[in-house]
Amino acid sequence: MHTVISPQRTVVPHKGTVTSPNVTVIPGGNWYGAVLTGAPNYISTEASFNVPTAVPGGDQTTNTAIYIWNGLGGFGTGSGLIQAFVIIQTTPTSVTYDTKREYCCGDNQFTADARFSPNPGDQIYDQSWYCDANGNPNIDGGYGCALLQDMKTGAILSCTSANGTPCSSVKAFPLCSVSPTTSNCMTLGQSAEFIIENGGSSQSSITDFTPPVEISGSAYSSQTNNNSQTVDTDSNVFLLTDTITTPDLIVALGPPNNTCFAISSPSSILICSSPAPPPPPPRCFSGLGSDEIWCARLNRCVTESEFRAECLFVRP
Repeated sequence: MHTVISPQRTVVPHKGTVTSPNVTVIPGGNWYGAVLTGAPNYISTEASFNVPTAVPGGDQTTNTAIYIWNGLGGFGTGSGLIQAFVIIQTTPTSVTYDTKREYCCGDNQFTADARFSPNPGDQIYDQSWYCDANGNPNIDGGYGCALLQDMKTGAILSCTSANGTPCSSVKAFPLCSVSPTTSNCMTLGQSAEFIIENGGSSQSSITDFTPPVEISGSAYSSQTNNNSQTVDTDSNVFLLTDTITTPDLIVALGPPNNTCFAISSPSSILICSSPAPPPPPPRCFSGLGSDEIWCARLNRCVTESEFRAECLFVRP
């Protein structure tokens, strides 16, 4: 159930939708999208989304940047945000596409190597989780893990073990509950997010892009012990809207698990109601190794080298 939100405009319920009591609409600052807070602790989150085509100089913008991601933590709690994201940057005449992992704000929080450049139209699978040194999901494991995969080309940014190369998981800072005076102490598991972030130097302008971006995802909750939490099922969802940028960024929620974003003129309205895409290959934790991926072709968990050799998706 959703209500479509247009920045600085009236809330417009669409036919077939009702205002959901589990959604609170607030201005987003530089985060726009959905935040789940009703079922902590959130241990992991996974989603898929499309890479849009950026428009250099669109709507008279100059230098802009957006980050598209799903992650855990960091919403009103300071340090403790684990995320992997697609970065789109524009100048008046050019555009670049990149990827990155961040565990804010621990050691080695950003990736320097192992990144790949997605293309407009690619579908991205994005997973972040609190983990131990071997990549097993564990909120008390002392590390943050992330995986980003291009479903069209097979390119992977895998940061899933403490000794992983060229990208490792990130060691967490002490918890604020244990060491509150430690700089950048972390608070974990209180939220799961599905976001487009304004990463430009000016918060009054944002990257122009087309077509709309749709993030379809869920989060694993310790209260239910499965990936039960979505924008439709979580009991307390914040919808973070854009009230300040040019061009206008419209944000909407749609069942069962969609958060949608569109650059639009004042007269346009975004309807977020398309069905979710087929689920991406799940991450594996069978004990065979820390860097495993589900291979649909072989119907089993495989290593990254096996995946690249035997299981890459065929280009459409």
